[in-house]
Amino acid sequence: RRVARGKPMEPWWAQRQESLPPRPKGPYQAAWDAHLNVHPAEWVLRRSEVIEFEELCRRYQREGLIPQDPKFPNRFHDDPKIGPSMHLVCRHVIQPFTREHGDYKSWALMKHPTGQRGRMHFVTHSWNEGVYEFCSKLATLENALFWICFFANPQAWEREDLASLLGKEPQQSPFALAVPYALHIFALPNRTDSIYERLWCVYEADVAIKLKKGVIVVNSKQDEVVVCVGPIWNNAEASTKVANFLQREQAKYSGYTWTGRWSSREGTSYATLRPVGGAELNLQTFASVEQAKCSDEHDYETIRKAIRGREAEIDGLVWSLREHGDTSKLYNAARNFWKAAAMKFPSLHEAFNFWDKGHKGFLSKEDLEAVMVQCDPTLTSDQISGAFAAINTDKTGRINFEELGAAM
Repeated sequence: RRVARGKPMEPWWAQRQESLPPRPKGPYQAAWDAHLNVHPAEWVLRRSEVIEFEELCRRYQREGLIPQDPKFPNRFHDDPKIGPSMHLVCRHVIQPFTREHGDYKSWALMKHPTGQRGRMHFVTHSWNEGVYEFCSKLATLENALFWICFFANPQAWEREDLASLLGKEPQQSPFALAVPYALHIFALPNRTDSIYERLWCVYEADVAIKLKKGVIVVNSKQDEVVVCVGPIWNNAEASTKVANFLQREQAKYSGYTWTGRWSSREGTSYATLRPVGGAELNLQTFASVEQAKCSDEHDYETIRKAIRGREAEIDGLVWSLREHGDTSKLYNAARNFWKAAAMKFPSLHEAFNFWDKGHKGFLSKEDLEAVMVQCDPTLTSDQISGAFAAINTDKTGRINFEELGAAM
């Protein structure tokens, strides 16, 4: 089988250190086999399918099929822009629907029993968010494939059998096997809580750091703008035209990025831009990932073990996202930064000493900016400030050699 970027895959469960658990005896043996035969990176849906799901949820709620939870009342439950939490949507929509129509498969494999392959992005989010808020933000993105946990994993299974599929350690989970094939990780903030109070989101941020995956905060659709970019004839040409437009109009649109959507009318083409920034992450308070929680005690212990000693670095990523909203371009610049250093200097020590103007023993923000702009002249001062904040994990305002080495 070929998946995502065309890489041949061995059976995904063979990548685990543990032996494959026996097939369950419940009513979902066919679903079990389906999930073992399709690589987790293919348990995905298109943006258009998520929008269809939103319409189904609205119909269910109109018909009274998604009641408020009296034990955990949600003040946004009846808000048409936010809606019921994903906990309730899973309980009242996904679970009964996949039992009846999907033979207990996940929503993604119910729709596509052999999976889907193509441009894939990973979505990190909180289950306390409203389903309509989630779907409206996803609707701002390109119509690519998206890995979303409540669609990817089979929600109608018994807890013990689902735990067998997910694995004993987080690094063996379907998520961890799928995310290396994602082009980006999209973080969807919400009005209910901080996504980085959820321990699984913290672990996903840690994986993003290890794999050098760009994390992008998705803002509300109401903040989008449509701009005229000249004639566009195909998707390949669109990316070049929009990039040229953003470079040309940097003074006005420096805080925007392309959503991947464009249209043409009467010989003129228009592209939709969305603001880059982590303002919506700041709707909720955040102190440190040390305070993140998890409803499952086993998951809590294994994730805490997996990220032990890396909490400060993950905090740095979250604070950078809260301020700037996008690490994807910084990672590209960092790659160029490292390549330039490797070509010019025999060791990182010599590179550090050369970049350290005045031989202070540390790199100032101005030192870092001088080098990064050489690697990528399109970087803004805000993005460089985000890179400095992410590298300077001890928050002294000075990057020492150890911090630079860890970042590289």
